[in-house]
Amino acid sequence: MECLYYDDVKLKYRGEVVDGQPHGHGTGYWEDGKTVWYEGVFVDGKPQTYELAQGDHPSNI
Repeated sequence: MECLYYDDVKLKYRGEVVDGQPHGHGTGYWEDGKTVWYEGVFVDGKPQTYELAQGDHPSNI
């Protein structure tokens, strides 16, 4: 389990990581670190389903 921070798009990620990218189960957070935008499976850094918790789907992950 790792945490990744994306300064350019102000997002945070906590979950499984392979080769420095989200891969496996994880949670994406908005910049406040509390509001979840996605929770589910990531493959090669991209969310695999549209299971948004709050807000719009970020396009620059």
